[in-house]
Amino acid sequence: MEGMVAYGPVPTMEEAGVDVEEKRFEAQPAIVIRTAARQQDMGPAMSELFPAVLAFVLQSAAEPAGPPFCRYLSMGGEEWEFECGMAVTDP
Repeated sequence: MEGMVAYGPVPTMEEAGVDVEEKRFEAQPAIVIRTAARQQDMGPAMSELFPAVLAFVLQSAAEPAGPPFCRYLSMGGEEWEFECGMAVTDP
């Protein structure tokens, strides 16, 4: 296939030395802003969204309950859908 590069078989996670551990957490309220952007525009989009999320949290009755996070909802295609958010004490 034109434009494809093959480097050999893809190693399993174990062969690659990657430890994967599943953890389950209790549900926690969060303030999020959902958007979509082209992959190359995601950094600039996040640099606008995180301050907006923090401003909303600080103006609400809720308090931050963890660091900011980004959750990818769909990857691939022209635009990727994702959320930028922050866990809070109360919804």
